[in-house]
Amino acid sequence: MESIKIGTQTYELVADGYQLQQDGGRIIFQPGEKTFEEIEAAVSAATSLVLLDETGEPLASRTDLVYAGRMSKQKDYVIRTEKEETGTGEDSNPVYTYKDVTGPVMIAEFRLPDLREAYKSLEEEITNAQMAIVELYEGGEA
Repeated sequence: MESIKIGTQTYELVADGYQLQQDGGRIIFQPGEKTFEEIEAAVSAATSLVLLDETGEPLASRTDLVYAGRMSKQKDYVIRTEKEETGTGEDSNPVYTYKDVTGPVMIAEFRLPDLREAYKSLEEEITNAQMAIVELYEGGEA
């Protein structure tokens, strides 16, 4: 099963849980032992989203999205479907049924930053660069 690394935290995705498009979207994942508040704090502070394969190798990375401020918890969400052998048919071939496995999930929404957020980020970068230049000019270390 794929997983998602949100900032420094990694969570297991549900089937079709990576629903990010070009301008944003949502991620549906299992919370594990984390509380709603702990997850919301991690999601709010995240600067990157990395989709990981079953072995933990990156498949995709997004650093252009921000948390949209909307997260919900759903208790009985279909996490996956399991194939179960229920017997044999008249032709002696196995008969299978498919069973939904449900559990709690978190649904976090992401979007592109608006112009005010992009401006604020650039303004902070410029301020930091100016401070480094002043320190270098005055003979200090940057």
